[in-house]
Amino acid sequence: MTLESPSTTSPRRFRMAGALAASLAIVLAAGIGAAPASAQTLEQSAATVPYVRVQLQTHWTPRGANVRSIRIHGLPGFPDSTFNQCYSMGAYVPGIDAWPYIKVDVPQGPYKITSYTGPWCGEAFKTKRGVGLMYTDYRNWMVSSDDQPTPRG
Repeated sequence: MTLESPSTTSPRRFRMAGALAASLAIVLAAGIGAAPASAQTLEQSAATVPYVRVQLQTHWTPRGANVRSIRIHGLPGFPDSTFNQCYSMGAYVPGIDAWPYIKVDVPQGPYKITSYTGPWCGEAFKTKRGVGLMYTDYRNWMVSSDDQPTPRG
């Protein structure tokens, strides 16, 4: 009966190769963080406003104008004045979800909120009075089709 060895490389060589690979990985990882001074200046000048998570909640009723989508607009003169996103509240299911909410990540700052009765933020679905300001200092807001957004809790 012949004995077959799965490898001709000794365990000592495996240990040496493993140690060399680990050392090389550490050196490469440290080298990635080192950038020329000009690159660091560019990164610092492109600093952005931190994002915060805000909860937007509404109340759905079997009858009446329910908020089904919300547009968040940035305000002129603030760092993210070009922010303009539409968010859907989902489909209304009577009796199942009377207090739907969504959580969105937005840059810190004030915003204009517009509520819509349709599944997307189309002008035809825009509510007449469901418009107002939102400040990210408050993280939980109630939106309505007939009143401006109000902070909760």
